[in-house]
Order: sequence, then structure tokens, then C-alpha cells
Amino acid sequence: MASDYSPLEERANAFSHGLGILLALAGMGYLWQQALQAQLSPLHSASLLLYGASLVLLFSCSTLYHTLAHTQAKSFLKTLDHCAIFILIAGTYTPTLLALNTELAYWLLAIIWGLAIAGVLLKLKFVYRFKRLSLTVYLIMGWLALVAAYQLWDRMPAEVLLWLLAGGIAYSIGAVFYAAKQLKFGHAVWHLFVLLGAACHYLAVTHLVPLYGAS
Repeated sequence: MASDYSPLEERANAFSHGLGILLALAGMGYLWQQALQAQLSPLHSASLLLYGASLVLLFSCSTLYHTLAHTQAKSFLKTLDHCAIFILIAGTYTPTLLALNTELAYWLLAIIWGLAIAGVLLKLKFVYRFKRLSLTVYLIMGWLALVAAYQLWDRMPAEVLLWLLAGGIAYSIGAVFYAAKQLKFGHAVWHLFVLLGAACHYLAVTHLVPLYGAS
């Protein structure tokens, strides 16, 4: 089965997110170490592990898809790749909104996970359809945090807000390259912005650990 990209482009796509797997595994280990040292509650520890696992899942699915895009497994792997995006968005929200610890935060968390589950189910059935709609939903889910903007501003440290905002901007800029299907190596550039956005959000999450310890 033919790939959507040239062999050289696919190597760049696979390498960029292969690096992401290694970084995500290291980052997940660090978060677990921080959770143990801070003696966090099971809920808060689980939220950090869920977030770390969602990072590993995304980069693993993406790397596999672009490594094996010329095989019969392409369609299945593409489905997993797109589903993992929804899981990462919800996984990133989880520790952040638990740290916010307000009624609005819990409602927003339920909505985000509801959208993520709906998105996964949609992708499982229609992975090659509704592409522009999917990209729009990814961005809407990402920026739904603005619903709780006042509470985030009031309760979160400045460094958390700055890293969250920087990550959102990185993902949004990257989406332009994701949509530019005809641009040579445009998808690899999208991958680099995903790495940048994920790194920014990871730094935001690491700053949440002291908030958990104080709760």
C-alpha cells in the first residue's frame, strides 16, 4: 500500500517521533520519581502516569505508522496514530485540571474526555474521512482551556501558564504545516512542532507537582 509521503519524508517523520518516544519514556520516569518523592495521592500520581503514558502512546503510534506506512498495516496504524492525538489532548488536561481542583475544572475534564472518546470512536470508523473536521476538533479541544482562563490565571503559577500557552501556540502553528499536504517535508515540520508543544506542556506539568503536594 502506497504511503502519502516519499521514502525520505517518511524517514524524517519516523525519526522525529522516534526521538519523541525516548524523550517521553524518560519524562514519564521522571514524573513517577517526582510523584514518589512528593508522596502524592494515588489520584494525582495516576494522573501524572496517565499523562506520561499518553505521550509515549502518541509518539509510538506515530513512529510505527510512518515506519510501516508502505505495508498493509498502514490503515490500522494510521487509525491508532489519529486516535492517540485525542488521548494525548485529554491526558495533558488531566493533571492540569486536577491541580486546578474546582467544579468548573472537573466539568471541563469530563467534557474533554467525552470529546476524546467520541473522537476515538469516530476515527475507528472513519479514519480517512472528516480530515479537516478532525484537525478543527483537535484545536478546539486544545483551546477549551480558555473556558477556565480566569481560574487558571487566579490559581496557577506564572510558569505553568506560560508553558501551557507556549505549548498551545506551538501546536497551533504546527497545525498549519499539518494541513499543508503538498508541502515537501511539511509533515516532518509538523512533527517538530508537536515535539516542541509536548515539551512545553511537559514543563508545565512538572510545575504542578508542588501544587499537588500542598493540596
